[in-house]
Amino acid sequence: MRSYDEPGNGKVQDMVTPSWRPGQKRVAVILGAGASLGSSNLDAEVDDDWRPPLAVNLFGARAYQGGYWELLQRYSGAQAIQDLMFQESKKPGFAFETALRRFAEHSVYKQLFKHVPAYLRDLLHTVERQWARSQPHYTELVAQLLVESDHHVAFISLNYDTFLEQAIAKVLPELKIFGQDDYARAGRVAWVLKVHGSIDWSTPIGNMAQDWDDAIDSVTFPDILKQPIDVGKAIGHRIADYQDPDNLRRVYPILTAPLAGKGDSEFLLPADQKTALAEFLEGCHKYLILGTSGKDDDLLGFLSQHAAKPTVINYVASGDESEVGEIRHRFRSKITQFRGRDRDSELFFNGFGGYIQNGDLKRFSLACPLFHTETI
Repeated sequence: MRSYDEPGNGKVQDMVTPSWRPGQKRVAVILGAGASLGSSNLDAEVDDDWRPPLAVNLFGARAYQGGYWELLQRYSGAQAIQDLMFQESKKPGFAFETALRRFAEHSVYKQLFKHVPAYLRDLLHTVERQWARSQPHYTELVAQLLVESDHHVAFISLNYDTFLEQAIAKVLPELKIFGQDDYARAGRVAWVLKVHGSIDWSTPIGNMAQDWDDAIDSVTFPDILKQPIDVGKAIGHRIADYQDPDNLRRVYPILTAPLAGKGDSEFLLPADQKTALAEFLEGCHKYLILGTSGKDDDLLGFLSQHAAKPTVINYVASGDESEVGEIRHRFRSKITQFRGRDRDSELFFNGFGGYIQNGDLKRFSLACPLFHTETI
């Protein structure tokens, strides 16, 4: 084996104009819902009523309470799906994403399902503004990988929220994202790949003379997800109430609901970002897998096609060792490149905060990936 690059020296670096350089260590960071859930330790500043939900909690009893119920009232179709999903959850062998997929594709229920992405967008938009004043663990993640050490990082986010983007803009204001071209622009040291969409992505539908419920009659899946994406419009509390002054039309959120067996149609990266990520992964040997279940088949399929064999992998989640080990098993079962010696892939089961506080993120940032020159 030979070194891919020298480890960083741990010193803060002057990065007035962040720019990727050939030979810079590459890191792929895969972020799931558990990362956002564990991103704040500001207990005094946290409103537990708006703690970021995991996918399995989106249509549980919580949806009938408080602010969740208030948001749900605007979307009659989402209310119906909520009731149906809640009843399904009481049956033996309930699988959340499989049940939601059935409703999304059913000849009758799919019309109701059109309200679900809008409800999810409004819910996560409210979570961002009500839950916690800051997400210091995301800030620390960005600082360790981009300032305290020298990396070119592809943040592959499965989340709809913009906590990560906010942290990047705090630490390195030059990398603030203003439009679709900024997510994976050549020369940036930090790419953000929102593979399932974002709460600040939308596309025009209908016209301002139409009620939103009438405007969505023309929406069809997956066609709507292939439309041009606007980033960062000031949509506010409810997307159904927004009228876009730029083109005098209603808007629809661009995000994919958490469905079983996601395929290419739910993998929302624009073609140029897909190409950039594929080329990045072919030269990346260092992975941090943080707060994801390993059940996103669309991402696992993409990694299987394009990833080089990693020599440093950290799996981080909350739970016991067997639960985090199961996440590693899911990645390995779908991605042959991720199989190999256990010492190449470490398990951390104290969550995002524990990973930082125990110094594991620091050690990961300094770890030196290696090229494989032997079969293992």
